[in-house]
Amino acid sequence: MNKLKNQKKIILKFSLVTLCFLLLTSCNSSESDENESCATVGWAEAYAEAQTELNEASQAYASDPSFENCTNLVNASFEFANVFEEYKNCLPEDTREGFAEAAEEIRLEAENRDCSS
Repeated sequence: MNKLKNQKKIILKFSLVTLCFLLLTSCNSSESDENESCATVGWAEAYAEAQTELNEASQAYASDPSFENCTNLVNASFEFANVFEEYKNCLPEDTREGFAEAAEEIRLEAENRDCSS
């Protein structure tokens, strides 16, 4: 149960960072020139989708800690961390560290989550 509370804190932290980031940098294109995939809003949509899937999986697991919901949470956690890794260069340098910390915490939680019990 304590791990679930930590997961929720991490998701909340990431949600706040994401919201601030999207509000402050929605029109920022200085980093976009480095990576062609950053030139569209697709990367922001990918972040939002991964975050939504992670939130939904976390809520489902909190309501029903079944093997299926645990597996979905682990998969959503890894997907979120992978999306961060793929698009991290689209983020302004000053926000990357916060996103990297949240993504790493989520990845570690997923790696250590035992769905067999």
